[in-house]
Amino acid sequence: MGLTEQEAESAKREIGIPQAGVSGVSVKGLSGVQILSLIQGGLERLAVEVERSISFYGQTKASAAISELILVGEGAQIKRLPEWL
Repeated sequence: MGLTEQEAESAKREIGIPQAGVSGVSVKGLSGVQILSLIQGGLERLAVEVERSISFYGQTKASAAISELILVGEGAQIKRLPEWL
């Protein structure tokens, strides 16, 4: 879509996951919908892995409740990721 890797990383951090119903967000001519379509596959894989990890933990540590989820790494800097998960 015409973005360098650096521009894509910048968009991921600065714009993050576009908010539903918010228009006018763009990076290098890409709309929020286009940006979401570029990162959605990775986000969905992440969500599946988080769900699997929580499920595994629940099966092995039935008496302990999960009180928080800590996101780490570069992907954790994506705006609105915690809300999306």
